[in-house]
Amino acid sequence: MWPDITLYVVSILVAWYLIVYGTIHIVSALVSLVGMWAICRWVSEIFAGFTLCHGGKQADRLVA
Repeated sequence: MWPDITLYVVSILVAWYLIVYGTIHIVSALVSLVGMWAICRWVSEIFAGFTLCHGGKQADRLVA
């Protein structure tokens, strides 16, 4: 009787540990991927903005 209840409780605790920390690891992996994507997107947007600004100045010089 004694080991049965103890093993049951320990198995429940281990199961919850695996569920919680597995979820945390999956979420942190997705956050880091999304974070890296956002940084790359941000850098490309900055360079695109500079390119458009520079192209606009060149167009103004050609028209004038």
